[in-house]
Amino acid sequence: MRKRFGLTKPDLVLIAILLIISGLGFVQFPGASLYSERVTVSVNGEFYAELPLGTDATLEIAGFNGTHNTLLIKNGRVGVIAADCPDKLCMEQHEPLIICLPNRVAIAVSND
Repeated sequence: MRKRFGLTKPDLVLIAILLIISGLGFVQFPGASLYSERVTVSVNGEFYAELPLGTDATLEIAGFNGTHNTLLIKNGRVGVIAADCPDKLCMEQHEPLIICLPNRVAIAVSND
């Protein structure tokens, strides 16, 4: 057998197979974890809404005592893009749990 770079033909075939198998780990199949994750919103400790993490969406949340938060789900990520609370700390938080204490809003990402 002719050698290239010190490798035989069976070595090259084995390397190609291993690269293909390892590349399958980066493929997103329907029903994978991204699509089974859900975003659950509660206001003042009570259920408000539930949305799939795999679908882009915007949700206006009516918080405690007339306050408002705007939730954005995009590309499998969730965040608060607008809030009328004084400190706006919820806009800097990331999943799996986002809490706006003044508006009493909790946003959690969980797996089914």
